[in-house]
Amino acid sequence: MDSSNTPCKLLLCGKSSAENEIAKSSMNNNTLKLPDNVEISTLLHSEILDEPQQNEESFSLSRLMNSLSTNLFGRLLIWSPLLPSTHDLVSNNFGELPIGTVCIADVQYKGRGRSKNV
Repeated sequence: MDSSNTPCKLLLCGKSSAENEIAKSSMNNNTLKLPDNVEISTLLHSEILDEPQQNEESFSLSRLMNSLSTNLFGRLLIWSPLLPSTHDLVSNNFGELPIGTVCIADVQYKGRGRSKNV
């Protein structure tokens, strides 16, 4: 599956106003990059007016962020429905992202595991 012509959509969400400012700055300055000049479009979770109504068992980003009690890990969350690789996004933006940033993708089309497992 090669989706390199399709822009990668990223949703940025912070736990606090400080992380949300980092997310906003990353989006406004277009600082997040992927290898091979893959195009990225970003959206802030705060720009989504209403999260779809879900039952108790459905995943809710708002519920996750409201229940998060960590001081570091996961306070800035990057989610994408489709990415080449979560590792590539984080490693190519290491200096731009705060320590503890979590990147999640529903599908990775160039993802690799340990020992270069695909």
